[in-house]
Amino acid sequence: MKMSPPSPAPLQQSADGRQGARPKLRGRPGKERAATIDADILAIATAMFGEIGYAATSMEAVAARAGITKRTLYLRYPGKSELFKNVIDAIVMQAMKPQPTDFADLRACLGFHVENYYLVRRDPAMRVITNMADMSVQNLPELAALAQEFTHELGTRRIATSIADTARMTGVDVGDPEFIANALLDLAGGHFSRADMPLPGAEPATRESTSGRIVRLLMAGLGVGKQSSEASR
Repeated sequence: MKMSPPSPAPLQQSADGRQGARPKLRGRPGKERAATIDADILAIATAMFGEIGYAATSMEAVAARAGITKRTLYLRYPGKSELFKNVIDAIVMQAMKPQPTDFADLRACLGFHVENYYLVRRDPAMRVITNMADMSVQNLPELAALAQEFTHELGTRRIATSIADTARMTGVDVGDPEFIANALLDLAGGHFSRADMPLPGAEPATRESTSGRIVRLLMAGLGVGKQSSEASR
C-alpha cells in the first residue's frame, strides 16, 4: 500500500465562528486512540512538511492538528528532527518491496535495490518531501545534515549490508560494499533526475532497461564475470 500525503484534519471552528481554533485536547489517549496515534501523527506531519516546509512546521502545530497534547507528541518524538526521520522512514518502508532473506546471486541483489530505489522515488509522498528538502536544504544546515544521515541510514547502509551478505554467501569478492552501494544510488539517482527532465527529442528509457544497464555496469566494474571464470578453471 502506497503512502500518499493525506489531507490533514481541518482545524475546528470556535464558538464565535472564528476558524483556526485548536481541537479540544484530552488527557492520556484511550486504548483505541493510542493504537492509531502514531500513524495519525506521521500522516499529519507528512502533510505539513509538504505543505509549508520543514522550517515552518512546529511540533506544537503538529500536536494541535493531531488533536493531542504537546507532551504526548514529545513522549513519542523528542524533537522535530526525530519526527522528520520517522516520516521519511515510514514513506520508504511503505513504498519499497520487502527485501528477500537472501538473493540467488549478486546480480539479483543489485537489481532488487535499483528497482526499489525507483519505487521509493516515485512515491507521491516521497516526491513531496524531496521537493521540500531541495528548496530548504540550502538555508537549513540542520536539514542538510539530516539528509546526509537519511541517505546513509535508509539507503547506503542497508544496501551495503545486503551486498556484503550476498557476496559472502556466493563467494564473490566485492571489496568495499559501501562504495558499491553509493555507486548504485548515484547511478540510479542520476538517471531518475534526467528521466524527470528529458532532453527535447530524447527517447525515454524504460525503468526495466535502465535497471539492467546499471546492474551490468556495476557487475563489470566489480569484475564479477572474470572472478567466476577464473574460479571455474
